[in-house]
Formats: sequence, C-alpha cells, structure tokens
Amino acid sequence: ENADLSPIPVVFITAKNDLESKVRGLQLGAEAYIEKPFSIKYLREMVVTLLENRRRSREAFSRKPFFQAENIPVNREEEKFMEKVLAIIKDNLSDENFNVEALGDKMCMSRSNLLRHIKAVFNLSPSELIRVVRLKAAAEMIRGGGLTLGEISQRIGISSQSYFTKLFFKQFNIMPNEFAKQVHNGNNT
Repeated sequence: ENADLSPIPVVFITAKNDLESKVRGLQLGAEAYIEKPFSIKYLREMVVTLLENRRRSREAFSRKPFFQAENIPVNREEEKFMEKVLAIIKDNLSDENFNVEALGDKMCMSRSNLLRHIKAVFNLSPSELIRVVRLKAAAEMIRGGGLTLGEISQRIGISSQSYFTKLFFKQFNIMPNEFAKQVHNGNNT
C-alpha cells in the first residue's frame, strides 16, 4: 500500500502450499508464489522474468500505437495511480497548454513526486507520458477515419500539423499518412 514501495515486485517464499494460501498470497499483491523447498536458480530466474516482462510491456506501451496501458503488469496501488493519471490526461487531451504542472496540480502531487511515480509505472517522464497518450489517441482517431491529420492534431492539443507529424514519426517510427494507409488496409500496427 506504500506508493514508494509499490513498484517493487513481491515474491512469496513459503512452506504453505495449499491452494487457499496461494490464492490469498496473490490477493495480497504477490506477483509470484514459490513453495519451499525452492531453488535459488529458480527464484533468480523468476525475478529476472518478472522484471523483464515489466520492461517489455512498458516499452510496448510507448512504442506500439494500440498497446493498452491495462496490459502493463502492475499491482493494485500502481493500477489506481495509472488509471487516475491516464484519465486526467485524456480529459485534457485537446488543451495544448496542458503540461506537467497542470497534471501535478490535478493529481495533487509535487513535480518530483509525480516524476517518481510515473517513472516507476510507465518508465517515462510525465511530459513523455502526456505526449504518448496524445499520440495514442491520434492513432485511434486515424483508425476511426473521417478526420484529417490537421483536425486530429488539433484534437490532441498539438496546434502544428508538421510538429504532430514529426512527433508521431519519432514515437511510432512511421509517418501518420503511411500509418493511416496500413490501418485502413487491415494491418493494425
């Protein structure tokens, strides 16, 4: 429940091996449940795998237009934080003046505290997270069709279409117009 400790994966090592104990351990927030006797090699690989899965899913969130934040493995505290911060960003999507300070004010957090929490959950800075959420929303609008790139850039709070194109390419490694062609031809990137 301590937000400062919530990014640390919890692995239960216990002699209790009944189903009820395992379920209870997972309900309490354990990400893995290892029964005694156990192998140090197995424990080490379990921790490495947990951390690697987190890293890969966070990378996918920032680099894949349709990878949802819900697919990032987090505990309950991180999930609440993630839902709240994403909802605030989405509610202010079209406001081009929405920035880290505004996000911090709405989250009732200092800039440094906000940075620490966002970095722990998303492995992004707050400004990077705002940009990623905006560009993911743009990708969804492109997939939906019916809007020009200029209209989309305005709806996500980026007033310059050329700057939007530059950011989109930098984030997803594809130009928005090429992305639109791929998506409309059935290739969901």
